[in-house]
Amino acid sequence: MLFKFNVNLSDKDYLNFNIFCAVKSYYGKKQITRLRIIISLLFLAFVVLTLIQECFSADAFMMLIPFLLALVLVQALIKPIHIWTLKLHIKALNKSEKKRYSPETEIEFYEESFIETAPENKMEAKYSSLERVSIVNGEAVYLHYNNLLGHILPMAVFESKTQYDSFIAFIKTKCKNVDVY
Repeated sequence: MLFKFNVNLSDKDYLNFNIFCAVKSYYGKKQITRLRIIISLLFLAFVVLTLIQECFSADAFMMLIPFLLALVLVQALIKPIHIWTLKLHIKALNKSEKKRYSPETEIEFYEESFIETAPENKMEAKYSSLERVSIVNGEAVYLHYNNLLGHILPMAVFESKTQYDSFIAFIKTKCKNVDVY
């Protein structure tokens, strides 16, 4: 065994992971960009249809000014609205169901694989099953299987800066997609 971490996650750690995945990560940035494009195309279709219906009159152009301002406002507020809805969704999930994560886990890292042991299950995975590793300086290291699933290693699991640096150097050799934020 090369590394062993006892991970104690809080609701805040889980929320930070989800916010990161939704708006800051490689996956989140792609999702936000797609959402921006879809919204812009819908507004553009509305503008074109309105102009055609009104025969490109000056009144039609004046009528579109509020819609274009609304587009700018929506584009500017996409991330905050996304974060707000994510917080509401997680709060509702926490009230209605059991937690979506294990508050206490142990993760052991070996040369070829890693093992997560939680009270409810034990899982072994090869490093090749990880799509991406996100290193959020001063906050956490996220090991992503995809855009929704992953492991959270908060900074508190590292005993020292030396252990943190050693782990980062190790994980960079095991996963080809490592992003530093």
